[in-house]
Amino acid sequence: PRMEIQPHIFTVEASQSSELGNVVYSHSITLTPGTVTVDVADGEMSVHALTKEAAAGVKNGKMDRKVTKLEASGNRPKNV
Repeated sequence: PRMEIQPHIFTVEASQSSELGNVVYSHSITLTPGTVTVDVADGEMSVHALTKEAAAGVKNGKMDRKVTKLEASGNRPKNV
C-alpha cells in the first residue's frame, strides 16, 4: 500500500501552564507517528505533519487535554 504524503506545517495552541507541561506536550506530539514539533513559543507549537491524518490526530486536542490534566494533577515522577 502507498501512503499519500502531504507534508505541511501548522500551529496548535498549548494549554499547559508550565514549561515542563509544554515539554511533555511537545514531545508527545513528536512521538506521534508522522508528526514533529518544530517550534514552541508563546503558548503555540508549530508542528510538521506528513499526512492530513497525522495532523488531525494533533489538531483534535486530545493529547493537549491529557497533558494538561496530568500537569494539573501534580503527579511528578519520583527521582530514581
